[in-house]
Amino acid sequence: MRERLRFIASGGWGFIRAIARLLMTDAGDRLIAEVRSTVRRIDNHDWPGTKKRQAAVAVLLGRLGLPAYLVNCLIELAVAELRDEEE
Repeated sequence: MRERLRFIASGGWGFIRAIARLLMTDAGDRLIAEVRSTVRRIDNHDWPGTKKRQAAVAVLLGRLGLPAYLVNCLIELAVAELRDEEE
């Protein structure tokens, strides 16, 4: 059981560490700015949430050339920021 937890925790840390390293660079600043603007543009459409998400993923995968897991994570960060601004 302990080994399983260690494996899960190390995998999670590797994921978080890779994203944090990327976001702490100038390239990360440009990426998150691109994601923010895309999410804001798509949010203006009168679509259901799942369609907005699919559209954002499709646009960003084509533009950024990043892995899908990273694009999804960046979208979540941008959506959280957008919600904070609305409040």
